[in-house]
Amino acid sequence: MAQPNLGICKCNAQATVLKENLRKTLPPNYHPLNLPSRTTPPRSHPPDLLLCEQCGYPIQPPSLPAHQPICPECGKPTAESLPDRRTGTPLTPHATWSASAWALLRTPNAVYARVAIDTKASGRFHMRTMLMTLLALASACAFLLVLVYWRELVWWRTNAMMDYRLVIRQVIVWCVSMGAGYPVFLGLAAIERLGLRTISRAHGYRITPTIARVITDYASIGWLIGSALLVLSLLTWFAPPLYREKGLTPPLLLRSEVVLWYPVAAILIGLLVFETLAYIGLQRCKFANTPRTTQ
Repeated sequence: MAQPNLGICKCNAQATVLKENLRKTLPPNYHPLNLPSRTTPPRSHPPDLLLCEQCGYPIQPPSLPAHQPICPECGKPTAESLPDRRTGTPLTPHATWSASAWALLRTPNAVYARVAIDTKASGRFHMRTMLMTLLALASACAFLLVLVYWRELVWWRTNAMMDYRLVIRQVIVWCVSMGAGYPVFLGLAAIERLGLRTISRAHGYRITPTIARVITDYASIGWLIGSALLVLSLLTWFAPPLYREKGLTPPLLLRSEVVLWYPVAAILIGLLVFETLAYIGLQRCKFANTPRTTQ
């Protein structure tokens, strides 16, 4: 019969003694399963609760002691999650729209990481962007109208400016396109905000209606890019008739069957830019802290 290993028995006995001593130092109702989970953030966060902007862990008392230097979950300095750190630079009222738009397109991660959760500032940027978007969209409709009534252009044969009837049609198209385009873009932005909040609830983020609006306001630069590309794409539709008038064969990229798809590509590019910026904003603002109101 095999003899028991005295070394193993001695280690087991020591482990049992250490376990009993540790149990005496813990509270009577202690159980590991009763500890709050830190790896999985809660499904809903109060809007005024100060969270770590990287992992969503509460970083204010009573969750943490006062003046806690780092987040115990991810190690991010708590000072970097304070609302005062979101200064809005360079998207501030003092910055020009072009500088703000360029910064947003060049470094969207950095901009969304420090943009202020302020609908007034984002609203100003959004209104200027939408104004230029509607102007570009109206121009695209006007170019399309000129192409449709190509044979009615008197200047092509008599050096006059153009038929007055075409001018009237252009004015009508401009007014209708600008009047009908804005509600369409507002509806698309509302759908995007709904999608952001749905994703937020599914993943345990805190995307409030204010944060969702700030994200979509700055992402609206994508619609301007799409509208500008739409104007350029419709200009290429004039190339095949001009080549035919001179008896020349257009290049491959300016043939009728190719330029027909340029407007579709322009719209898809604008949509892609809008959705990409909205996704980056979601990731950078998923636990953003709104400024505290002073009494």
